[in-house]
Amino acid sequence: LVSAIGEARSCAAGLVVLAAALASSARVRTLPLHALLFLAARAGLAVAETANVALTARHSRPAERGPNLAYLQSFQAGCRVITPWITNYLFSLSLGGKYGTPGALPFLGTALLALLTAPVPLLLQRRPTGGQRQARREE
Repeated sequence: LVSAIGEARSCAAGLVVLAAALASSARVRTLPLHALLFLAARAGLAVAETANVALTARHSRPAERGPNLAYLQSFQAGCRVITPWITNYLFSLSLGGKYGTPGALPFLGTALLALLTAPVPLLLQRRPTGGQRQARREE
């Protein structure tokens, strides 16, 4: 997918698939369809994370590539520690059904964040990076 449409579009598409699958799984409770939506969300996340790493590696200067990839991995690991606390709080808020379907708030909140983040790789792609600016100056 990355070779067909590029890293930025792959990352954005993965985030849109993630958002759509999470928002849909917040409403769908039947098991076969809910499991398929879960797989679609995981696939969207996998595409977005892989494209994000490719974008970071491509647009980092050689001396900064290693540290930038390490920061990315550390941030992802930190999110895997913190987000269960946040989703637990959102889940407990939505159990009474006050905010729609009981238990749906973590899914909808995460879907909204993924959808709001989807345009970022496309916007950053338009900005020339340090290496691209230097290549233009040399021309």
